[in-house]
Amino acid sequence: MLVRFSWTAGVLLLGCASGTSVTDEFPEGADSVVLPWAVRDTSVGRSPAPESGAASNDADLTHLLDTGIAESSDSGQVAPTAHNDSGPPGAAPGPPRVTCDDGLQNGRETAPDCGGFCEPCGPGLGCRFDTDCLDQRCINERCAAPTCVDDLHNGLESATDCGGDCPPCTGGLTCLVSQDCISQLCINGRCATPSCEDQVHNGLETDIDCGGDCPGCVPGSACSSDADCADPDCMNGLCQAPSCDDGRLNGTEEGVDCGGICDDCQTRQLGCEAIDDRWPAAWIQIEEAVLAATNRARSAARRCGQHGHFEAAPPLGTNDLLRCAARRHSSDMADRNFFGHTSPDMATPVDRIREAGYRFEGYAENILRKTGRVQNSANHGRQVVNTWLRSPGHCKNIMNPNLTELGPGYFGRNMGRFRNFHTQVFGRPD
Repeated sequence: MLVRFSWTAGVLLLGCASGTSVTDEFPEGADSVVLPWAVRDTSVGRSPAPESGAASNDADLTHLLDTGIAESSDSGQVAPTAHNDSGPPGAAPGPPRVTCDDGLQNGRETAPDCGGFCEPCGPGLGCRFDTDCLDQRCINERCAAPTCVDDLHNGLESATDCGGDCPPCTGGLTCLVSQDCISQLCINGRCATPSCEDQVHNGLETDIDCGGDCPGCVPGSACSSDADCADPDCMNGLCQAPSCDDGRLNGTEEGVDCGGICDDCQTRQLGCEAIDDRWPAAWIQIEEAVLAATNRARSAARRCGQHGHFEAAPPLGTNDLLRCAARRHSSDMADRNFFGHTSPDMATPVDRIREAGYRFEGYAENILRKTGRVQNSANHGRQVVNTWLRSPGHCKNIMNPNLTELGPGYFGRNMGRFRNFHTQVFGRPD
């Protein structure tokens, strides 16, 4: 029998002489044998031998199998043997097995022991695809370090480009710790939206749950402006406790540094709401009578001395801020016993209008002091307006069509003789 052995890529192929099959020499179903990692290709020929020589050839084949050749299984898979890393006797050693911890760059790795099918590589190491990199960034075949603006969730970030060593995340994004969140609240792995009741200093707050867009803070709390404080006084970054000489309307005061635990207020010191609350109904009735008489005067054309002729003008509407400014000035003239458009502390009509909070394009002011008690509000109102109409400047203010709103302010006081103080503040809002 002539048997030819061919070694190619680790497969031993056997060809048989006439009339002899492989199954005559190997177990049933074994039509090939395999030697892993063999790379040599040889052919061995034997001349026919007598019957006694056939047994010798079979013994040689058995010897080969015993030294590393494994039979294939019924499924066609090759079972390794104890000599898995070697070829046939005398063959060169096969290549070593590729692993992710052999300290070499081999297989599909893009750098030693990383990339490909191994763990992703760190910054600076080689790569072919983003997936080769720990931070999912392969740039110019090198793994790039993560940044807070790369539109990727990488590095120490808890969500894309935020958390960890990046800026904190907004509400709803993932987090690991409270510091990952703008709100400083990480609840069930999500950043919570800040609120004024979460017991955390977050959002626009200047202190815990106060300041910014939350209610004002108590004295001693951090602040950045007066508006952050319940008593609007922020000094050196802290809300100050109210006092009766801080030049502010705060605490229990009814006016700036007066009322409440401080000395009683004069009307000019009061806020507009406090003035409204304490203004007598009889005085309000007189103010309304002056308003009515003024609008009657505007309803007819008239001449105002050197200021010329005025056509009839639309009626004036009332404005509470202008009324507040007028009341303050009428009371101030009584309290400090003066009569004029400029007060002893040099406050002008513009100052008083702005202090009341009125925003305007135009303004005018009429004042009058009259002796004697008021017997009838309507009659008193007509008398006051008729007095103004006889004065060209006052008449001009009353008839001016560009002025659209009026605040009347009356204050009465017995000053040896009873005196009535009237102020009209006209305005045109911006």
